[in-house]
Amino acid sequence: MLTKEQVEEFRQIWKEEFGEEISYEYAEEKGERLVELMRLICSGKRERERKMDNPTSALDISSIM
Repeated sequence: MLTKEQVEEFRQIWKEEFGEEISYEYAEEKGERLVELMRLICSGKRERERKMDNPTSALDISSIM
């Protein structure tokens, strides 16, 4: 969950990047979705790095299926 300050910062960034004012609710939803996307990306990167450190481990595709 984003703080009020984080949502307001997201709204400001959106305005600077796209020249549009967005509602607090829209910014909150999109901001939280962006944070979740980044969590997924980072967790996948950590998993790949862990597997590269141990190249003899078996390929596990269960996490992507």
